[in-house]
Amino acid sequence: MIKILPAIGSVLALGIATFLFYQAKIQPISAATLHQASESNSQRLSKKTATPSHGRKSHQAPLLDQLNRIVKSSNSFDRELFSSVLAKLTRTHAAAAADYVASIPTGPIREEALRSLARIWISLDAANAELWAVSLPDELERQSAIADLCTQLAGSDAGQALIIAEKHGITTQLTTFTENLTQQWASQDFSAAARWIKARPAGESRDQMIMRLAFVQSSNQPAEAARLVVEEISAGETQTEAVISVIHQWGRHDMLGAREWVALFPASPLRTRAESELSSIATHQGNEP
Repeated sequence: MIKILPAIGSVLALGIATFLFYQAKIQPISAATLHQASESNSQRLSKKTATPSHGRKSHQAPLLDQLNRIVKSSNSFDRELFSSVLAKLTRTHAAAAADYVASIPTGPIREEALRSLARIWISLDAANAELWAVSLPDELERQSAIADLCTQLAGSDAGQALIIAEKHGITTQLTTFTENLTQQWASQDFSAAARWIKARPAGESRDQMIMRLAFVQSSNQPAEAARLVVEEISAGETQTEAVISVIHQWGRHDMLGAREWVALFPASPLRTRAESELSSIATHQGNEP
């Protein structure tokens, strides 16, 4: 069992156990590998998304012309209209939409186009959307596109979004992004998220994910969340913050239960902070601290 602090970890763990009794690897892909795969991915993408229908191709030209007019308009850029027309083109012929976006010069409009294409495509064809994003030659654009794919996908399947993000190294680049995906997944399917995260290598990233799990669990199973942060997070600042987060949620819904757990803490700065947190909640709720 991992201790919160050398002096109090075992006491806290025992307290949680007592309370409960009575309450009855996928490695990131390197830039070199991505560049080597870029051409083959593009070829696979073209084969999978190309359509031989002359009639369908004939519908691309008006949409491309409309996109060009929006981009070249002397008035302010109409982001909503641009995204709407790009969505129509993507549904008709995703590869053509990708080619068009690739032709836009570097700048805010290209950034908006990449973001829109990623979020539209992932909802239509996740596998090919991922292939397209991974094949982008510019590293920053590639990471941004993958993150946009995952953000859109997370609304329906945050677990798959987190797996895709880790597969392409996004979890090591955007830690807050990863933690948010973790929290979404835990809200959608706590058991699956917990199994996957507990299997991650020990380290700060895993600890932060566990803290997000505990935050979600503490709203309805605070004692279990308390045991989670004691047993699964390494001693240190992250664990301390996780303990306080659990106490905050616990105190809002069950002040008596939260006080019983905190009463088991030995005298320490953590206990002082925990008691202060509960007093603040009680005062806010209009109760006696």
